[in-house]
Amino acid sequence: MKGLRVVLFAVALLISMIPAAHAVGCSLQIFAVDYPPIVEPGQSFQVTTQMNVTCSQSKAYIVGRLDVVETAPNVILSSTSFPIGYFADLAGGTRNVTAVNKVVAPPLQANWTLQVSATLFTSVSAIGGSQKGPFTIMVGHAPLPERLQTASILNNGDFENGLDGWSVEKSYGYLTITNKVAHSGSSALKLQMPPRHFGTIDGAMVVGVSQTISVADLRSLRVRAWVMDGCYAPWYVSCSLLGSGRLRVQVGGFTETYDFGGCSSWCQIDHNVTEDLKPRLTLAQYASILHSDRAVPVTISLELLNAGSYFVAHLDDVQVSASVPLGSTPFLSQSFHGVGMSNQGVPEVNANVVAASSRGLLWFRSLSEEHIVKLMENGFLAKQLPLESFN
Repeated sequence: MKGLRVVLFAVALLISMIPAAHAVGCSLQIFAVDYPPIVEPGQSFQVTTQMNVTCSQSKAYIVGRLDVVETAPNVILSSTSFPIGYFADLAGGTRNVTAVNKVVAPPLQANWTLQVSATLFTSVSAIGGSQKGPFTIMVGHAPLPERLQTASILNNGDFENGLDGWSVEKSYGYLTITNKVAHSGSSALKLQMPPRHFGTIDGAMVVGVSQTISVADLRSLRVRAWVMDGCYAPWYVSCSLLGSGRLRVQVGGFTETYDFGGCSSWCQIDHNVTEDLKPRLTLAQYASILHSDRAVPVTISLELLNAGSYFVAHLDDVQVSASVPLGSTPFLSQSFHGVGMSNQGVPEVNANVVAASSRGLLWFRSLSEEHIVKLMENGFLAKQLPLESFN
């Protein structure tokens, strides 16, 4: 029995000294990337990558995956899988591997920044990786500076013609054209949003207006607006304007959102939308929106959201400036509002009543400015902006 124990111990010791058959330890080095320095817009081309793969203690079958990535938005443009094979001996070894990716250039003359990323896999998991770059490819020859013209594409941004050109958004809160407070001229848009503490409603609690214009040959877009806002808060809630009002700009399928709030007197918001969009777009997406002769829909939305207080926002002199090539027609078509209202006619649109009554929120049917004033007088609401701004 003693002799058997000695033999078993010796066998176990020998086994422990033998590397596991499928233990994998690999490293990957990309040492060369070959690519054309100049391609034509829309052209298909190859990116050839040379790598050294070094593995030890491996009998596993190794597969590589190679990605060509556009670096700015970190989008994979091309992915190639390639077999490397078994590292047969237990001591491992080094192999030189070449892989090819086919990439299609964007339809735009520009400098294009790419990067190659490689990863090794076994049937179990990733075991090593490396990347090379970034490197630059010129798509087309350097274009001559384009002569541009700037055009105002928004209709009735000063609300002097009521809501002509605008569509009423959502179905909650209050919306009117006021003659009492204006940045210039005689009219401004006034949005009001009651706090959710007076009741509940399914879905988003938003009131606002929007306008959509189809713009051809768009090169850049800038949005300006004048804002004055404030809020009344229930005594148990602080009055914070953060996130209560927003200006949304949708260009094609991409949206930029800008908050406004805290302007107790008129102040201007000014945003270069296309510059803000750039970091989130691939070069191909950017070209399809801002360097194409096709029409691109541009939607401007002015909105007020519910966040616990009674919010009031005035907006006036909204401007949307589009840069297009000289001689181009800046816009093709425009949306029109579905609710008729002028600054001389109906003084108030209670968009909230339809949605609220459909959900049985009868309390909201009677909610008006007079009710809010009474609530303030009785101490239920804390007045935190001049009353004339509310009226």
